[in-house]
Amino acid sequence: MSRFTRRLRRLAGPLAATTLLAACIGLGVELGEPVAVTTSPQVGAMGVADATAPLTRPPVTPCTVSLYESEPFIDWREHPFSYTPDAACAGPWAKVVLEADFDVTMGRQFDRTALISIGGANLYFGTTQEPAGLVAPRWRVERDVTEYANLFNQAQPGMVHLGTIVDDTYTGIITSSARLVFYPALEPQAPAATQVADRVVALSGDPIKGGPYFLSDGNAKLAIRVTLPRNVERIYADVIAQPQSSDEFFWSCVPDSLATILQNCGGGTWREAWLTIDGEPAGVAPAYPWLFTGAIDPGAWRPTPGVQALNFMPYRLDLTPFAARLGDGRAHEIAISVPGARSGFSVSGNMLVYLDAGSIATSGKLLKNTLKGQVGGGEQDSNTIVVDADGKVSGDVNMKAQRQYQIAGVLMTSRGPVTTTVQQDVAFRNDQHYVVDATRWAQDVDTMTDVTQTTTTTSKRGQTVDRWVMHYPLTMTYNWDNVASTQTLHIAHALDRDAQREVTRKGVAFESQHRNRHEADAKLQFNADGTVTRLSSSVSQHLRHTDSEGTCFDRATTAALSTLTGITNGTDCNGGNQINWVSLPDAAPDSGLMNAIVSAW
Repeated sequence: MSRFTRRLRRLAGPLAATTLLAACIGLGVELGEPVAVTTSPQVGAMGVADATAPLTRPPVTPCTVSLYESEPFIDWREHPFSYTPDAACAGPWAKVVLEADFDVTMGRQFDRTALISIGGANLYFGTTQEPAGLVAPRWRVERDVTEYANLFNQAQPGMVHLGTIVDDTYTGIITSSARLVFYPALEPQAPAATQVADRVVALSGDPIKGGPYFLSDGNAKLAIRVTLPRNVERIYADVIAQPQSSDEFFWSCVPDSLATILQNCGGGTWREAWLTIDGEPAGVAPAYPWLFTGAIDPGAWRPTPGVQALNFMPYRLDLTPFAARLGDGRAHEIAISVPGARSGFSVSGNMLVYLDAGSIATSGKLLKNTLKGQVGGGEQDSNTIVVDADGKVSGDVNMKAQRQYQIAGVLMTSRGPVTTTVQQDVAFRNDQHYVVDATRWAQDVDTMTDVTQTTTTTSKRGQTVDRWVMHYPLTMTYNWDNVASTQTLHIAHALDRDAQREVTRKGVAFESQHRNRHEADAKLQFNADGTVTRLSSSVSQHLRHTDSEGTCFDRATTAALSTLTGITNGTDCNGGNQINWVSLPDAAPDSGLMNAIVSAW
């Protein structure tokens, strides 16, 4: 790209940048152009109505392969299926999308965890929407699985994990269908091909069937043995760590010394997933505080579920500094644990391995690893908790944690030496206030996790700097009134995520900003016979996603008493909501997208 074009890009803004870039490299629609988003929830909706941005598609006729159809889930058994490639859907593909539809019949049912795997690799991980006596929710989740496309070239066993109970009490029946939708590339050497991993290694409880691995405590680990080709060039690990059981609300727990006094869960509030290679720490994924649709009060999530509750996005760790070690032709242990977990975390994910096509074998070494020797799950705390003569407990519990590490490695590739340095900086705080006595149990929580992860790649071609800045804020005010038998809840949480790639002599090649905020108020009355009466509930969500490929999506929703009452679309987007089909408006890992855009240059 010429210096003149780069100047125009800065002056003209994101929408013009896409057109200029496409014209400059002659690839046209392969890089995509933003298209108007016309789908939207409607006022009055009661099932699932949220602000989620859809995945737009390339302007080509797709080919669809069904994975399973109208599968009911009424117990804890696994549901296998067989994936067989369709000759009519042969690659190369510009984009591959997993679509999964779910519905729950009217009645009572817990939020349930759902996973879909092919060849042991996880393609989807999320939870379900709870139904109600007069509401049968229906919803669709979508995942861009283009990076996993090599999985789909051959027949593979598949598996759906969605354990549930159906009996006289829990009457809601969950049903699901899923398919892969393949969009053919318009050009054989489309830039999207650079996103596709040469190898996909499942990080799962079963490498053949897939599925989660449950970590019962901080010492448990998911461990696999893997032998990779000798010409490894890049490696990523997509990690999902879902809090369950007593860890579901880890962000509201307290140190063990206060757990009995405050009638709360112990273990503190800091959780993070550690990935190790042969026992050596290789990366840390701070846990996101997902809130499922039965959390504390189901009215807080109807009809608008919490941030990513129905469709978790993985945290991507860059393991490229370890490429020389993992590509030495020997077997290595890859393990994931959650130090400090109590009971527990369900973990799953994949390793994405990219090979150097111009080399039989790469070589190199690890240069630095300051994560080695650090301890997982640690935090500092202070408290002013006091117990008065009447047994009333009150005061504050303050906790904080910090982590910083840098891991670097050099690799001799067919294009010369490449040095990769990964740095992560994390700051965490959690402030809680309690009042516990015979008349009420009250807890206020204000917590924030700030994460900055930077990957710097240096070669003879220059330097590339990728930077992700993430914020996980959560606040909660909870009050149980023992005299009035009422429960009052205010809760707000969000996911803020900024991504940027900067290339030497070319400037900013890609950037995106993602803001997803959810807030709810809910109040319940408990009568003497145990009957629960809904007094009030209101929910709001605001999602905004923009990027340098012309995407601008802005949607806000409001709801009351489980019914969507208002929606606005495209308020801060000139021309309304528009999404480029190459974009990832769901905040999925985007290093592959960055590689595709830069390779097109």
